[in-house]
Amino acid sequence: KKSTHGVLDSKTKTLFQTRSVVRNFDVDLLVDAENAENSLTLSMWDFGGQEVFYSMHHLFLTKSGVYVLVFDMRGMLQWNKKNDALAYMSFWLRSIRLHAPNAPLLLVGTYMQDIRIRAKGVITINGLIRKLVKSLGFTQIVKNSVHKLEFFPVDNKERIGITMLRIEVERIVRQDKNTWQNISIKWMLLLDEMLEKRNEQAYIQLSDVTQMAAKVGVHQVAELDEALRLFHEQGMLVHLTATDTLKNLVIVKPQWLIDALSKVIRDGSLHSYNLQAVEKQGLKQDLRLAFDTALFSRDFLEYVWDGEQVPFLVDLMKRTLLMSEWNFRNEEYYLVPSLLNNVTKTGKRLGNRFVLDFSSSFLPIGVFQRLICLVVSHSASNRSRHGYVLQEPKLSKNAALIEVEPQFHIYLQEDIKHQNIVARVNDPQYAAKSVRIIQSMIRKLNCDVMGEGLKWETLLEDSTRLGKLVNYDQAKKEMMAPWITKASRKAEPEAQNVDLDSFLNCLQFD
Repeated sequence: KKSTHGVLDSKTKTLFQTRSVVRNFDVDLLVDAENAENSLTLSMWDFGGQEVFYSMHHLFLTKSGVYVLVFDMRGMLQWNKKNDALAYMSFWLRSIRLHAPNAPLLLVGTYMQDIRIRAKGVITINGLIRKLVKSLGFTQIVKNSVHKLEFFPVDNKERIGITMLRIEVERIVRQDKNTWQNISIKWMLLLDEMLEKRNEQAYIQLSDVTQMAAKVGVHQVAELDEALRLFHEQGMLVHLTATDTLKNLVIVKPQWLIDALSKVIRDGSLHSYNLQAVEKQGLKQDLRLAFDTALFSRDFLEYVWDGEQVPFLVDLMKRTLLMSEWNFRNEEYYLVPSLLNNVTKTGKRLGNRFVLDFSSSFLPIGVFQRLICLVVSHSASNRSRHGYVLQEPKLSKNAALIEVEPQFHIYLQEDIKHQNIVARVNDPQYAAKSVRIIQSMIRKLNCDVMGEGLKWETLLEDSTRLGKLVNYDQAKKEMMAPWITKASRKAEPEAQNVDLDSFLNCLQFD
């Protein structure tokens, strides 16, 4: 065995003014580091800052690694930008804690040369950050002990603070136990051989990887699975295992996957399609439909992905709840909720109300959109399996009205300000069923997408107490109608390690 010196996963987050979704910066990958016992090789990822891309980040955020959160210090000192700057920083701090609760994080402020000319500029920024970190109870920050700051001020143009930052990153990396994990030389040889393919191809069929593994002495399926899992967690490649279609592809050039997803999930104001080329393919209406309603035709997906690995990419987006089938029209369409852009005004609506309250922790961007994905998938599944005639869902960025069974409608609305999701059901006879369905779906996306980091409380409206909200467990003890029935005491569907189709099939409550 030898130490994996040089096999390290480091993540770099960019808060402001980035136009890429996620960029992978590969330093020359010296996996076979026999010549330098203490060498390190960093695999760095730069994440796009636009909100439309947030829903993709969970694919690349792992529990291991060192996180660097980069922000523009100038925004912190401008009264009209300060609140937005702090809000973005708060979002990233909470997201990193959600997906990597034990990973170290360095805060890096840019444009130091501009800040120097402002009296007490750095001290003011440090005070704002310290207050924010304290309010969030965030304990993962690596402090700047030299300057006694919560962050590392740098200036790329003037090269101020860069050397110190690099030294600190290396120090933290070397302290990370994952850096020094011992693995078999056979695994290293296998990784070498797979990554040599990067210049020729973006992915390798699992059958070919199995042959490579056999050549270096890895013959057992279980051992190969373990090796691929480690390489995936360390950011060296991407290997997803939720379905046979996903498992069959080992992605050795993750940038290919990033580019493919960003051809669908994109900020139209920054990344536009070639309209002339789209029109030439006869897909002008498909493009308009995608940006107006977040519905993608199969033909348009074939076009944007150049017909390459379309079943894999569709399956990936469905299983990670970035996309759901939309069988409410004659043609084949797919819904991508993160692209919904119209906003529904909050107003009083009829129906029995319950609330999923995340205010004690954090309601990440993307949770509501994935919940829409699951409810739409459930409705579409009911149409296909039972032949139900159901109304087409009415959707917006922050609200959804979906008929899941004949005459059974669920209305959902995201309330960012209060960090909750409000749900209403049109008929009391479906109240208990609606709560169990939505709770099961939140648990499912928490397991599959959010690393089981979500924390929430389910509150039910008590119509006998002027609409007072009652905790779900308390309501069960009181058998509070119409939310609690005898069926409520039955075990809810298993969410963890359950295929999406099997999960949806189990959502048939009495």
